[in-house]
Amino acid sequence: MFLTTSLAPGGAETVVMNLALALRSSGCLVTVVSMLEPTAFVDELEAAGVTVISLGMLRNRFNFTGMWRFSQCLRRFRPDIIHAHMFHASILARVARFLTGIPAVCTIHSEIECSHRKNSASGLRDWIYRATDAAASHTTAVSERVRQRYVDSKIVPAHRIEVIDNGVDPDRFQPCPEQRQRTRIELGWRDHFVWLAVGRLELAKDYPNLIQAFQRVHADLPSARLAIVGEGRMRSWIEQAIESAGLQTAVALLGLRDDVPALLNACDALVMASAWEGGPLVLLEAGAAGRPVVSTRVGAASEIVVPGRTGLLVAPRDPASLARAMGDLMALGTETLDQMGERARRHIIDRFSLGSLHDRYRKLYEEVLLSSL
Repeated sequence: MFLTTSLAPGGAETVVMNLALALRSSGCLVTVVSMLEPTAFVDELEAAGVTVISLGMLRNRFNFTGMWRFSQCLRRFRPDIIHAHMFHASILARVARFLTGIPAVCTIHSEIECSHRKNSASGLRDWIYRATDAAASHTTAVSERVRQRYVDSKIVPAHRIEVIDNGVDPDRFQPCPEQRQRTRIELGWRDHFVWLAVGRLELAKDYPNLIQAFQRVHADLPSARLAIVGEGRMRSWIEQAIESAGLQTAVALLGLRDDVPALLNACDALVMASAWEGGPLVLLEAGAAGRPVVSTRVGAASEIVVPGRTGLLVAPRDPASLARAMGDLMALGTETLDQMGERARRHIIDRFSLGSLHDRYRKLYEEVLLSSL
């Protein structure tokens, strides 16, 4: 049973879907339980024979009915193991293990497991994680930086948490020159250098940093364009920031899209300005698509991006540095950028394949089940 806080467009949820599909294809009976009402991936999961259940919980409420529904799910499906993703699901899985004895693996997806609050708001969650750690069978982190943050803060003992990197299917993000040309014509990108940003419009992604940086880039290089894919609480603020910066014709908010592989194939480079992260899937996807990136040095970015060879890294919350890196990348020329993209794709295939992710979790599940006998 995969237990997730939500099933919505996002990196952690994509990992849940991919793991569930892989286990189902290997013959396992798989259930995905979302605490909040799902808004994505349900059709793909159910088409593969994965049972999807919503607990119908509401944000910022005590959800007694949802807790009762979860207890009914456990009685009905009797899972051998629960794999929880994100903070609220991890805590619920730990409670379930305490009450039922069902082993619980908990995956931490970010340095700060909250996308819409400042770092200072993480203290309570850290305390709850620390207080309930003994109820988890094992914990995984999506990058070494995430693991080290939780170990250094004495939230999880070092021997109880390991890194299992996120993975991507490189076949889904293959470069295609013909499709690239068609998409660029359709979106009016043909004569511009287009930066693509993909991620929820939330505080963690630090779009204020990105808008400020791009304003400087556009002032020096008016042919530059920025396309942002995603939705979230900060949309109205971002719209106002774009208008205040006079960037209405240079920045496009594309909303939720189901053609991210095509957009990555069509853009010239990816930019990620996050203030904190875990194992950002979009960096893996961009590399698989053969696109160079400029990213803040957060989460697994330092492991995914090879500075000077597949992209550039800068400090978070520093729009001047981000703008300089974007300008430096644009100045490299098409041939050099293509070479960076080719190296990026090879790096992703060698280090971050989806098959490796599946194999490592299957091995972990077996170890956890054996230790619970």
